[in-house]
Amino acid sequence: MQRIPRRNLRQSLSNHRATALTILNTEEWMVGRDKAAMQQSRTCKLKPYCDYAEYVGLSRPKSFSDITKKKDVQEKLKSVYKSVEKIEFWPGLLACDFQQGAIMSDALTRLVAKDAFSQAYTHPLISENCWKHGEKTFGKYGWSFVQHKHTISQILDHNSRGLNGRFVGMTK
Repeated sequence: MQRIPRRNLRQSLSNHRATALTILNTEEWMVGRDKAAMQQSRTCKLKPYCDYAEYVGLSRPKSFSDITKKKDVQEKLKSVYKSVEKIEFWPGLLACDFQQGAIMSDALTRLVAKDAFSQAYTHPLISENCWKHGEKTFGKYGWSFVQHKHTISQILDHNSRGLNGRFVGMTK
């Protein structure tokens, strides 16, 4: 197995088929899980993909080519859904094109971010009760650490071999 230098790991992962979270890229052992997710979506009566695209601030797709430029994916979507307005939530998310170097579409990234931030807001570490007890909650070292590390880059730099000036953070 080829050893990938640490600095190229993210790029290598995001360019590898196995890490592309996209339609028509499901390994055989995952098909049952995807079918179960589809059934759950239908049972819960999730709205179609187009509604969610609009919810996260993207333009509402009016044609299959608004979702993907890949002709084979467009044809598959047309054969199953007939209308772009009927594309289900999960297949729509997976069918969307994404930028080189990304592992998922902009729509999926936005939904994951909305979920992550809504979960973060209710996390106990954000509670004033956790922070008001300082050292008692975090311990002497932990309290000192969180008082002086203010960015994701600083924490990653501290817990790795160093970032050597490379950017780490959110760009959207």
